[in-house]
Amino acid sequence: MMKKIFLLLVSLMAAGAGMAQIPYGSIVEAAKQNSPYFKAIEAQREAAGASAYATPMLDNPEVEFGYYNGSPSDVGRRWDLSASQTFEMPNVYANRAKLRKSKAALAGVEADFAEIDLVKEIQMLCSELVYQRALLSVMDRCLNNAEEIAQNYGKRMENGDCSILEYNRAQMEAVAVRGRRESVDIDRAKVARRLMQMTMMTPQELASALDGYAGGAAASLAMDPSLKTAYTQEESLRIMVAEGEVGEARAELMPKINVGYASENVVGETFRGVAVGLELPLWRGNRGVKAAKAAAMAEKVYAENRLKMVQDERSRLNEIVVSKMNMLQALKQSMAQCGDSMDLLRKSLEGGQMTLEEYLLQVDFYTEAEISVLDAQKDLDQAYIEFCAISR
Repeated sequence: MMKKIFLLLVSLMAAGAGMAQIPYGSIVEAAKQNSPYFKAIEAQREAAGASAYATPMLDNPEVEFGYYNGSPSDVGRRWDLSASQTFEMPNVYANRAKLRKSKAALAGVEADFAEIDLVKEIQMLCSELVYQRALLSVMDRCLNNAEEIAQNYGKRMENGDCSILEYNRAQMEAVAVRGRRESVDIDRAKVARRLMQMTMMTPQELASALDGYAGGAAASLAMDPSLKTAYTQEESLRIMVAEGEVGEARAELMPKINVGYASENVVGETFRGVAVGLELPLWRGNRGVKAAKAAAMAEKVYAENRLKMVQDERSRLNEIVVSKMNMLQALKQSMAQCGDSMDLLRKSLEGGQMTLEEYLLQVDFYTEAEISVLDAQKDLDQAYIEFCAISR
């Protein structure tokens, strides 16, 4: 079983090493430097690490002082002072130190997961904002086109060259496109505000940074120097902690040594000396050890299953990324074959070779095709972000 877990760890660590890139890296790095969210995670990391070392290695020493009056009074007075410390076997302290170190490292990995989730959220917002910006650009072009046509039909209506139905249709189209454009702009502003809140970037800084990712995260990558395979680290550390708990359970069955110093004064006579004692766990059974061993064995089985699930999920996301990339390439090729379709359609409308209804139908078809390319790009980006998150 341990061999299987080791092979899975090596496989996922190699996958993580290959993923030495992170989508929207420059924006994520800026957020790590300035965002209070990341600072809070770092504070939690330090607190969790400190809590692992909060319990002292040794038990507290015991100090006792007594003062007694004799009866009758001519007997005199008596006082005594004693101090003692209990020690466990050396191997117990070695195991305990290793366990504390493993718990502190595990707390750090759990903080890594919180950071990964936060980075993923920022990347998803970046992907959405890139999409909204591109979609707004398409809507701006459609709105300019619709308003020009509405103006032209207004002039033609004045000259009696078109019917009232065609004029109304052109005006309604301009209003409808303006409404869609405003809706897209509202969504874009909402995403931008959330992203600026999480990264502490100004609108100008964010816009400038996103300009470098106009083609999407999968087309423009930045190095992440702090790459960590959090999943593999977590499982190996959980196993180490479980094995350390077995050692702690065994420590309960081992004798303890008590070393102390005592001083006693009785009626002017003083007695001093050293006392050594041995605490024998005669009434403790080995049920605690058996329970700890069972828990460690269960943790190994769970670790193998969890690592296998991560590996399967990573393979699934890899297939999705490849599929989305192929779909995007096919859509781009189809759009490239269309060439200057919008210009040709406009000339056909102005030349009287098609009606306004036919023109608007073709424009809607072409616009939907453009939006489908943007949708495919966003789907690819977000699948790639999921892939990177699980590969860390």
